[in-house]
Amino acid sequence: MLRGMQDSKIDIHVRRQVSCHPEGDKYLACAHIAIFSGGVFHHAESPTSTLLSVTAPPRLRVGVIGTGRAGAVIAAALQRAGHPVIAASAVSDLSRLRAQALLPTTPIVDLAEVATSADLVLVAAPDDALIGLVEGLAKAGVVTPGQFWMHLSGRYGIAALDAVTSEGALPLAIHPVMSFTGTSIDLTRLVDCPFGVTAPEALRSAAEALVNDMGGEPIWVP
Repeated sequence: MLRGMQDSKIDIHVRRQVSCHPEGDKYLACAHIAIFSGGVFHHAESPTSTLLSVTAPPRLRVGVIGTGRAGAVIAAALQRAGHPVIAASAVSDLSRLRAQALLPTTPIVDLAEVATSADLVLVAAPDDALIGLVEGLAKAGVVTPGQFWMHLSGRYGIAALDAVTSEGALPLAIHPVMSFTGTSIDLTRLVDCPFGVTAPEALRSAAEALVNDMGGEPIWVP
């Protein structure tokens, strides 16, 4: 679970200058609340920031797009940490086998269903396909404002998620600095593994908490 979130109140400052959506900071403030469905919150505003105090429930529902060697393992690590993986997409026979081995209770569904059912959408696509896939999903109208969208690519930062961010998604980029076998062995190897982390400043603590939940060591990459 997100460390510091369970049974506790967290304060999130959202800078007025944030403009990832046409309605800017007010939209982003609402988006923060939307991901904590059932959470209790209060807010106060100043000329420079919006302060949100959130009492959050402990888990995020995860949908994983791509159960390749990295995607299946990261999804399994999140599930092990208490974030249920409620849907996955898998194209090849091998990726389906990985999903069955590492996420045996998770249904394999189409891309749209993965995206619409989750609080956190994990996009684990090859570097060359990532931006096109994200743009296609944004055009398909599957983004729910307030969702986390997270990719694993070491090539790109959060700009790779611009298409969904413009629809109200909250972008995170985390990159585990290790090679993957795509098996349960990797779950142990994630412990103390460094992760490059990039996110809007307002979301930095959430991104780092997810890495901590998996046993990794977040390294901030501006």
